[in-house]
Amino acid sequence: MNNQYYRNFTILTGTAIIILAILRAVGAFSPSILVMLCVSVAALMYSLVDFSLELKRGKKIILTLDIIAIVFLILSFTTKGMKKLFSIDILTVPSEVVTLLAFGVVILTIGIKDRKVIFETIETIKSKIYVDTKKKLSTLDSDVAKQTMQELANYEYNTVFNLNKIILELKKYDGYVKQSNTIHDGWSIFSDCFEYYRITNEGPFYDYGLNSLFWNFEEHLNSAAHIFSQLSNPDIPLKIANIVIFKESFDVHRYSRIRSSNSSQEYVKAYQHIAEALKSWDELKSIAVTKYEYHGTIDFSHND
Repeated sequence: MNNQYYRNFTILTGTAIIILAILRAVGAFSPSILVMLCVSVAALMYSLVDFSLELKRGKKIILTLDIIAIVFLILSFTTKGMKKLFSIDILTVPSEVVTLLAFGVVILTIGIKDRKVIFETIETIKSKIYVDTKKKLSTLDSDVAKQTMQELANYEYNTVFNLNKIILELKKYDGYVKQSNTIHDGWSIFSDCFEYYRITNEGPFYDYGLNSLFWNFEEHLNSAAHIFSQLSNPDIPLKIANIVIFKESFDVHRYSRIRSSNSSQEYVKAYQHIAEALKSWDELKSIAVTKYEYHGTIDFSHND
């Protein structure tokens, strides 16, 4: 049977009992103790059904209680059938006992429902507060987050752009000194300018991946600078250029190489470190440019 239509039947039954109570009040209906007992038992069964529904008990229990309630309702209108089932002695026990039980179950069910409603209301309020609070927080789609990512992308791109200009200049100096088989100290100066990052152990970028590549670049650069300083003859330096790094001006000098049994191998090794450093740098630069193209804004002012 469809639960919706069945519950409508229950509503109609309750309405009918209320009408009978009104008729009894005006003296138009005088039920016997048998009828009152059956109605009370049926009311108790319906109360237990409601109680079971609140506790989410099995359908079999609810169906059994429903059937018992319907049977007693039918018996209440068949006095002869009642006399066959019960003796008058048994029915002398006041039917008020059953009525009180039904009344108690109804009140208990109402209490459980009220507690459930209060709990659900509190949870709804908590959920609403959480959602409202969450809405106030910045997300990746918020204007604040987008602005922050844009500023970070611009900063990282400008940092890479300025450092890359220095690297391009130093590569030009490499081409110049290699013609005379000499050495310049530009890479060493560049490496010394990163001393602050070594001391603080913090890279120049906010992005962890960019900083990892930067430290790979710096490690090879520092190794190359150390070899260049050992191979340079400090007696006759020759200024070949001036370069600005982090807004500071530095003179770049050319040095003759110290001749030793392994100087040629060390010279090659130094430029191998430079090649590895530039490999990490190119990867870093590619990532920074990609982030800038995705998050950043066009800015033609690149200050050293």
